[in-house]
Amino acid sequence: MKFKLLTISIVIGCLAASNANGQIHWQYSSQKMSGNVFKIHITAIIESGWHLYSQVQPPEAIATPPLVKFSENPAVAFHGKVKEIGQRELYENKEVGIKSYRYKSAVDFVQVVQIKDEAATKINGSISYMACTDEQCMPTRTQQFSIPLK
Repeated sequence: MKFKLLTISIVIGCLAASNANGQIHWQYSSQKMSGNVFKIHITAIIESGWHLYSQVQPPEAIATPPLVKFSENPAVAFHGKVKEIGQRELYENKEVGIKSYRYKSAVDFVQVVQIKDEAATKINGSISYMACTDEQCMPTRTQQFSIPLK
């Protein structure tokens, strides 16, 4: 009997962990602004009941913020930092006295780049993030991307 309960618990745990892979859906695109200047969009679509933290957190936050990393590309110059576009909310956990900034439905991470010549190129990189509900967080995941600049 104990073995059956243990087996059922393991199966349920595995199903819950595998289901969490789909809680954040990523979309990647580039938008030509003018000449050789583009906006890179790394967009998170967040399923109901889940959230993604902001890159910027209050000092007392214990949240793991997303981290966007771009691979080196000598044909591309990066302008400024990655910006967030979305409805950011301040969440306060009064039981433990911490606050954090998070997004509940979607957030767009935007980076402005300029290509150094007219040749077609792409931006490669990764985003590391933690998907959470109000009760649990999944381990940090890293998603690779490759975005053509056209």
